[in-house]
This record gives sequence, C-alpha cells and structure tokens, in this order.
Amino acid sequence: MKREEKKQVTEELTESFRESRTIYLTDFTGLDVAEMTEFRDRLAEEGVRYRVVKNTLALRALSESDLPDIADHFSGPTGVVLGDEDPVAPAKVLTEFADEHDDRPTLKVGVVESRVVEPAEIEDMAELPSQE
Repeated sequence: MKREEKKQVTEELTESFRESRTIYLTDFTGLDVAEMTEFRDRLAEEGVRYRVVKNTLALRALSESDLPDIADHFSGPTGVVLGDEDPVAPAKVLTEFADEHDDRPTLKVGVVESRVVEPAEIEDMAELPSQE
C-alpha cells in the first residue's frame, strides 16, 4: 500500500471512529470468504458496517479520534463493526453469528457512546430488545 493510500485509509477510519456511536472490535480468524460475506450482509441489514483494518493504520486513526484507549486490542486479525444507531442490533448479530459458527468472530472489545465495553457486556446487550 502506498503512502498516499495509507493516509487516505487513516483519514477514513478516523472519520468513521468519530461518527460511529458503536464500535466493536473482532478477531475474524477461522472465517472463510463465504462466512465473511454472510456476516457482512447480516450487519448491513441492520445498517451497520464491517471493515477489516490494518492495525497500524487503525492505531493512527484511534490516536486522532476522541475514543478511549483501546489500542491494546488492535493485535492480530482485526475487524471493526461500526454502527451509528442502536448498539444492541450489531451485538445481536455478532453473538448470533458466533453461536452459529463455532464462536467466530471473537469479540475483543467495544466502545459504546465513548465508553469501553468488554465482550461479556456486549453479549449481555445482545439479550436486550432492539430500539424500535
């Protein structure tokens, strides 16, 4: 990836981090292309985006955003769930999909309205009714 491309990706990620009300980090190890496509489609049905990121670029974007420090969680394969509305809907998709696919993707951490949430809290949120 060229320098200019890296700069553009970092800027896009920074903007996404700033605009998103809900951010969940996942490890997608073990998912094949068909499963990743299905996972992205399910998230898209809820109005949520999923993006696989290079950790170094994500860390730069994180440092330029107002998010709490979750830098330790950007290691290994990382996918970012970005939601603008209800934090429960993507949590439901994540947990339901993981239940169907041998606990993949794995939740690393989340940020909901500028507050760090651990995987257990995300799973608890998945049990709540969605905002309608």
